[in-house]
Amino acid sequence: MYLLIITITISQEHLRRLETIAKERYPAEACALLEGNTRFVDSQSNEVASVRGIVPMRNADESVYTFRIDPNDLISAYKEISSRKLEVVGIFHSHSSEAFPSLTDTKYMELNPVVWLIYSTLSHSFAAYILDNMMIKVNLESSSLHHAS
Repeated sequence: MYLLIITITISQEHLRRLETIAKERYPAEACALLEGNTRFVDSQSNEVASVRGIVPMRNADESVYTFRIDPNDLISAYKEISSRKLEVVGIFHSHSSEAFPSLTDTKYMELNPVVWLIYSTLSHSFAAYILDNMMIKVNLESSSLHHAS
């Protein structure tokens, strides 16, 4: 069955934490994994991803233009998230430009078919995308009290 995440829900508290992580790592790109779960929302098997937590990761590139998570760190994080009975529902990183995937991001989005949440340190805004043969903007829903199931 083919699934497509069409919405990601995340609390205002988590968005503020991601913004803080981006500012602390500036001018280098910051990165983190978004842990949570997904659920079906319609008859076409579309899904909503709900963020339950943030796992900050180190940008091994320490670059203003790219980010890379060390494979060993990534494996450890996936095991940690799985031990909490959650899954990686998204990958977060910051850009010093607009919140839109770069050509490099697009290449890695093919390998990591989850939501990519990008924070622009230029416009101080978030945007979410998923790659499905073409770039699709994902609805970003947020609230101060986040109780999605």
